[in-house]
Amino acid sequence: MQVSGKINRLSPANIATDTKAINRSSCFDDSILSIRVLDTEGDITRDTIDIPEDAYDDNELLFLLRAIPFEVGYTASFTNMIAAAAQKYVVTITVVGEEELQVPAGSFDAYKIELTMAGEKKYLWYGKDKPHYFLKLDDGSSVIVLEEIGAAYGF
Repeated sequence: MQVSGKINRLSPANIATDTKAINRSSCFDDSILSIRVLDTEGDITRDTIDIPEDAYDDNELLFLLRAIPFEVGYTASFTNMIAAAAQKYVVTITVVGEEELQVPAGSFDAYKIELTMAGEKKYLWYGKDKPHYFLKLDDGSSVIVLEEIGAAYGF
């Protein structure tokens, strides 16, 4: 997958994905997401989706949440754009609690966030201390955890 973006906005400008079955490219341009799909038969399909003012790209979601006001009870809603699937969903996040969390990278005091999208719930944990490391995601079928903190974080 190749992603390129513009410095003055959070949304990527272009996303290109190649698989054995298709070549899909997406272009964010102000309030329109343009999608082009080339299938194995050589047929091209094009589609556009309006981008609401409150939209963020799915590829940035885990990083975006590091900047929310971490207070138990905080709730916010926004539109999540999934360019590769040409879909958009309203997402609601709620900081549901604080807990001590053990992951391979260590033990952390963490905020637990409930994320609801398309009728499904996911839980995410972020460190209480800045820079609010993304520690864990549990979507009910798979779990992602922070393995280590290394040079990318200045350590």
